[in-house]
Amino acid sequence: MGSIADSTAVSTKKVLPQHHTAITLLGQLLAAPGSDHIAWLDLACGKGQILAQLDENIPEPELRGKISYQGYDIENENSRVAEKIASGLKLRAVEVKTGEMEDFSKVFSVERKFSFVSFTNTVHELRPQLIAALILDILLRLDTKGVLYIYDMEMLPVPELGAVPWDGDDMKKVLAAMFDELGCAKPALIVQRWEHSSCSGWSVNLHREHLQVTDQVIFEKAGVVIGKAAGVITDVLKNKLKTVSDALESLTRFGSENEEEMKQKIKLLYDFWSLERAIKEIK
Repeated sequence: MGSIADSTAVSTKKVLPQHHTAITLLGQLLAAPGSDHIAWLDLACGKGQILAQLDENIPEPELRGKISYQGYDIENENSRVAEKIASGLKLRAVEVKTGEMEDFSKVFSVERKFSFVSFTNTVHELRPQLIAALILDILLRLDTKGVLYIYDMEMLPVPELGAVPWDGDDMKKVLAAMFDELGCAKPALIVQRWEHSSCSGWSVNLHREHLQVTDQVIFEKAGVVIGKAAGVITDVLKNKLKTVSDALESLTRFGSENEEEMKQKIKLLYDFWSLERAIKEIK
């Protein structure tokens, strides 16, 4: 599942929590003393859901004029909508590229650095073996004070075939293993979890300067780091699969007594298929 699905992309004036956080982080970078240029990479930009909030939440044209916007998503109508929104915000520069996530490192040269990278609602759609390599590739494209903001749903409002049900604890284990292998400065790794009305989610902010690791070290240790992460990911997926299998076994024996249990059974079946598929792909 290398492409970024667009079926659940939302274009709305309602400020969703993940968009609020992304804009807050962007605003902090813009407000920093001496800040005159912010290079923003909006991965999986969709219909420009974050962009759509900038006119109201960063209303000063002189501040928006400091932003060079780079969107990245698969080729579809959504990416064209994002580019149209960005073009109307009087930003310093606007460009939207299209492609698969597997091609990220080919599309964006490692010499190109970004101040801020937003990556929302997409990790569950990635092939698990891609996650660690992609995170390393993104870190390599952050400038010395750059920030990576990742948000994803751990429980989807509507189940999606193939979507891996990661939660905050899962991602903390993966990231901790990666940073340990990199020999980072042991930054406080805070992976937060959020309960919303129709779903739940997790998020993490990664500051490049907090990691205290050079590009050269990341290049040299990338293979080992990805291998270590693959082992952690496999263990996490197998444990989740056992939990799902046990729950399905219980429902098989005792049945679904009410509507809520029926919904849970459908979710478990989706999770079972996603986890089985993901584990087979890693082997």
